[in-house]
Amino acid sequence: VALVEHWRGIRIDGFQASGRTFGGATCFSARLNGHPCHLIHPDRTHYRDVVEFVAADCLRDALRVADGDVVRVELEES
Repeated sequence: VALVEHWRGIRIDGFQASGRTFGGATCFSARLNGHPCHLIHPDRTHYRDVVEFVAADCLRDALRVADGDVVRVELEES
């Protein structure tokens, strides 16, 4: 996760809605086991060693992975 701090990503600012505060994040173009996706690095989190991925389809199904599986992450230039 510390390596993400050395890459340039796209900022998503935090905001407030319905009396709640939502923290910002930085988004990076990436590939997870060769599958196109985006890595999300939140500003606020309880788990400093965890990142999240989003994609057009369900990554767990597309890659046939589960919690604890080892995957390959490639960050792409943005």
